Amino acid sequence: MKKQSNKKTDSPKSNLSETGAPDRALREQIERKAYELYEKRGWVHGLDIGDWLEAERSVLAETKTETKVRTKTRTKAETDQKTKMPLHGAVSDYQS
Repeated sequence: MKKQSNKKTDSPKSNLSETGAPDRALREQIERKAYELYEKRGWVHGLDIGDWLEAERSVLAETKTETKVRTKTRTKAETDQKTKMPLHGAVSDYQS
């Protein structure tokens, strides 16, 4: 009799595209930031995990802030555009 395998993955699901491009870009940003931290500390070895985690927090916070700013800007632009749209027939309804 064949055993059924109930495989569970420990990796979190990604809501990014299947191509991995956004994942790759994010990882590259984190790598650059971690290296900057390593340089600022004078190239001291043995603290790479701490640098990575700090870089990850920093990059994710920046990304979250940028997303909020873009959303607010887009929402404000959409709202402004809606308020500037003329009402069709409004002028002719009130003219005698």
